Amino acid sequence: MNKAVLFGVLNWGLGHATRSIPIIKSLLNVGHKLVICSDGDALILLKKEFPEALFVELPGYKVRYDYRNMVLNMVRYSVGMLKAIHKEEKILQDLVKQYDPAYIISDNRYGFHHQAVKSILITHQLNIPSRKKWQSVTANKFLHQFINRFDLCWIPDWENDPNLSGQLSHNVSLSIPTRFIGPLSRFKILNNDYVYDLAFILSGPEPQRSKLESLILAQKHLLKAKCCLVRGTNTAAKESVERVDNLEIFDLLQSDALVQIISKSKQVVSRAGYTTIMDLVALQKQAVLVPTPGQPEQEYLAEHLSSQFPSFSFMSQDNFSIEEINLEQEDWSGDAQVPLWTDAKLQTLLTTDA
Repeated sequence: MNKAVLFGVLNWGLGHATRSIPIIKSLLNVGHKLVICSDGDALILLKKEFPEALFVELPGYKVRYDYRNMVLNMVRYSVGMLKAIHKEEKILQDLVKQYDPAYIISDNRYGFHHQAVKSILITHQLNIPSRKKWQSVTANKFLHQFINRFDLCWIPDWENDPNLSGQLSHNVSLSIPTRFIGPLSRFKILNNDYVYDLAFILSGPEPQRSKLESLILAQKHLLKAKCCLVRGTNTAAKESVERVDNLEIFDLLQSDALVQIISKSKQVVSRAGYTTIMDLVALQKQAVLVPTPGQPEQEYLAEHLSSQFPSFSFMSQDNFSIEEINLEQEDWSGDAQVPLWTDAKLQTLLTTDA
């Protein structure tokens, strides 16, 4: 067996955990011992996906989106987040002594790096958009201080047009090398017959996830088609399903079950989180993107994607209306397909920058 890899995953919704799944699978396939470090629902999901791995619980960043202004949210929770980053740095020091890893890979955990071990950050967010330029400049300066502590940055997107992240990760200067590794998705297209006309896939931080769920449930009487809702939360001790009229409701689903649900749905309503977008592109699904309030990057992504791909449209949470969803939205154009992640691709990336 190859040397251990310490893999840190941010628990900020489930997107960081799910997009890490292809890389984690490849690391296990090529013989690395995996120590996966996270917290909350992300840790629960990864334990279900990889029971053969070792797990360490890290302190949570615990940022909530109470305000519509991203800067206010970050200011309110910055002290707690910085304390969590400092704690994870100390935990990582002990883990390095214990496991002597070949690599440290971090999906957006900014304290998960070590001066003596090659440390790789996975992120699509190198630029924080804001309607006020001074806020964006200040936020980016703060963000880059953390990013530049790593040895290398992997960006899950295409380098050239068309691309998924636009200004969030392109034309940004860092002091460390960057590599565009292509979009990541745990999913591949399944040729299933449609069971649902519409699937609501809910994810992301609270309290906004629950607020969108409440809006959907309050309008469920307007649903004229067969629909389902995936909460994306660990509200039950095991996967569960309930039915309300013609709406089936699921709690936290593992990858195989979730891809079946999406594949059997003609159209998806979801957040505009980057991982969700990569999954929808991989599955070539029609989608209505509902950005999380207080996350300007999701607002940007929703507009960016809907301008590039006719199969995407977007709707604000404030104006969310089931009646306004177009069930006859244009099919996927097929202009951009996500190549499957492979073990060979991982090995090439690791050896290229060795």
